[in-house]
Amino acid sequence: MLASMMVMLYLSSNLLNYGGIVAQQTISVAEDQTESQASDSMEVCSPERNKAAPSYMVYGVTENHMGELKLSLAHMLKNMPSHWKIVVYDLGDLSQKSTDFLNSLCQVQVEKFNFKDWLGVDPADFPDQGAVWGALKGITVCSWKIALIEHAFKDLFDNGKKCGYLLYGDASLRINEKKFFVDQYHPSVAERHGLFGMLTPAQKPTALETHPDTFVELNKITDGRTNPDINDYNNARSLQMRGGLFITRPSFPGLLENVITPAAECARNLNCVAPEGASGFKLSGVPAKYAITGWKHVCVRGLTGTCHRSDMSVYSILMRAWYLRPNSPKTPYAMPYSKSMDFGVEFIRNSNNLKSAKLKVCNNKN
Repeated sequence: MLASMMVMLYLSSNLLNYGGIVAQQTISVAEDQTESQASDSMEVCSPERNKAAPSYMVYGVTENHMGELKLSLAHMLKNMPSHWKIVVYDLGDLSQKSTDFLNSLCQVQVEKFNFKDWLGVDPADFPDQGAVWGALKGITVCSWKIALIEHAFKDLFDNGKKCGYLLYGDASLRINEKKFFVDQYHPSVAERHGLFGMLTPAQKPTALETHPDTFVELNKITDGRTNPDINDYNNARSLQMRGGLFITRPSFPGLLENVITPAAECARNLNCVAPEGASGFKLSGVPAKYAITGWKHVCVRGLTGTCHRSDMSVYSILMRAWYLRPNSPKTPYAMPYSKSMDFGVEFIRNSNNLKSAKLKVCNNKN
């Protein structure tokens, strides 16, 4: 078997001491992954092979976001390569009309989000879909997003054994430039980082937008690879990722084990993804009778969880643990929001001007 060309970076003499918890951490950064990876069953995923391989854009959507989604799809289908496919996961209440419309579009297919298998919540145990969302402390807690990305890794990329790219986007995402998909974004970002995103516009430390218990629970899930001390994340090396866009290369060595799977374990544990006492995350889209008592909508940044961001926090914590460089002056796993505009990325949370969508039904869809 050909040897893989990897740069192995060891942090702090290979040891991180987290308040008495000592954990060995090894970081692998692929310089040129043109040769065989960890298993003979895995594809050889060079940058060229990744560009040519089937790749996927995935969304999770409810009926009240169909307008936003249509506009997002219009931009996506206009600019993404023809060998890419889009999978829209129905979060429980898509109408048959919306489902049929989406399935009629070229490169688009709809699948049901599996709350029972992916998040451990069986819809059969609840009177309606709103109650299911309520059991997860609201749909905007976004535990579903983390579970969706894990499922896409497993189902669409055979647990990271297949080449290609996986892009997650909120329904409000607009990608206005073809170059996002071509030469500038993938090689420099997904190839070298495995998972990459953008910082929130405010560019605040993760500690100020995360409940303290999330750090503690992730430390348990990762067997000490993340720091349980919230104060260690209150700095410029630990800025918060935005949850509306993730670009990943599923074949990147260690990404599934170190980031995707631990994030999903956190999503299935409310003490981790949405701890008791957390507040500041607007519970839009959830019927009032299922609202969580004590959860305030207003974000007040601080160290007590009054601006908790759930999915954004979980990925930010895990990515920092995986990519932390000693004395690094910046966050290496996400680009500033302003820089993302160079790739034509923006978020528009309304469905005005739907006529501009120009979505066409695919007459020859298999």
